[in-house]
Amino acid sequence: MKLTLIKPRMGHSSDNVFREKAVMEPLALAVVAALTPADVEVALFDDRIESIPFDDPSDLVALTVETFTAKRAYAISAEYRKRGVPVIMGGYHPSLLPEEVSLHADSVYIGDAEGRWPEVIADARNGRLKPRYHSRPGILQHNILPRRDLFTEKRYLPITLMQFSRGCYFDCNFCSVSSFYNKTFFHRPVRDVIEEIERQDRSLVLFVDDNIVMNHEIAKELFKALIPLKISWFSEADINMARDRELMDLMMRSGCKGHLIGIESVEEESLKAMGKRPNLVGYNRYKEQLKILRDYGLLLWAAFTLGHEHDTRETIDRTLEFCLQHKFALADFNVLMPYPNTPLYHQLAAERRLLFDGAWWLHPEYRFGNAAFIPRRMTAEELAEGCFRARQRYFRPASIARRALDRKTNIRSIFNARMYMILNSLSYNDGLKKQNIILG
Repeated sequence: MKLTLIKPRMGHSSDNVFREKAVMEPLALAVVAALTPADVEVALFDDRIESIPFDDPSDLVALTVETFTAKRAYAISAEYRKRGVPVIMGGYHPSLLPEEVSLHADSVYIGDAEGRWPEVIADARNGRLKPRYHSRPGILQHNILPRRDLFTEKRYLPITLMQFSRGCYFDCNFCSVSSFYNKTFFHRPVRDVIEEIERQDRSLVLFVDDNIVMNHEIAKELFKALIPLKISWFSEADINMARDRELMDLMMRSGCKGHLIGIESVEEESLKAMGKRPNLVGYNRYKEQLKILRDYGLLLWAAFTLGHEHDTRETIDRTLEFCLQHKFALADFNVLMPYPNTPLYHQLAAERRLLFDGAWWLHPEYRFGNAAFIPRRMTAEELAEGCFRARQRYFRPASIARRALDRKTNIRSIFNARMYMILNSLSYNDGLKKQNIILG
């Protein structure tokens, strides 16, 4: 039996010139490959960096699908199905919208792969693939090492992706992670993570956790175990980690160099409306918390979602000035997106404020960077244009140069300075040149 794993691209420019540069290894597919019995031949094709050989023989095709890649995933699936090859789709989008996905695939996998993937393979061998597989969350790669051999000779960034935990306790109304895991949190045994790091060759690691400090005591256990490995690592965390000095000390001793932090908004009322509880608790202490993180020398990637109920055009300007003031290594000025089956999506649908007939991810007129709903206090065009202008200003050469002069963080060390320049170069390409690309 031969299994073909595919990572779809998000889209393309109208002239087909745009190509993603910051392409990372598709860790989820390497985990799926590791869950597959050893006697099954496995091939991996990454649509972001290579062509898909549709005519190569295959007994089952599996695609990992996100909302932004759904349109392209459906086109890929159609090519295989017209050749008589069965297709199964899994990931966030199929789990949140199985009814739609079932129109484009022979089978839909709902939940994390670890639960029932061997059953999928057994059914495929016998020609009895079920229309749906429901997997319970919380198993998480126990005693499983991802098949990283599938990444050999592919053009990925030289950083190893790793995962310690999944899920989040927070209840942000726009977040697909909260909807997918129903506000729950799971983590792997620390010893499994340490073994996985030791079994790969790189000293630079990116933990793809939704929030690696979700549980401080569990995070401390991990950080203590990482110290002897002498690696450098990045992840995603919430800003309130600054309140726990023991956590911060262990984090830095373990080799942490920086985090993506979902600050989301500089408007207190918007934080209340979205349900970003940890930021609301610390809202009046943003400066205090950011000063602590800067004192530790962390490279910070500040992420914002703009277009919430209390946001205006002036909010976008204030957000940009806030980022310039704090000299974040990177900043994301994201248009708020109504992902399917999130509380935000249902609210906007009930209020008839969704654009592109609701399913913006499939609409032929939607372009990346557009607003997919009618904001309360500005137009959809003002929201999209404001976010794009903020990105343009933040990543223009003069801004990059000024922010680079922050000795506490961005040029604290040779490592920090090098990473700062690499990240800003990649973000310029992916943050600005993606604007208005066509999905699919």
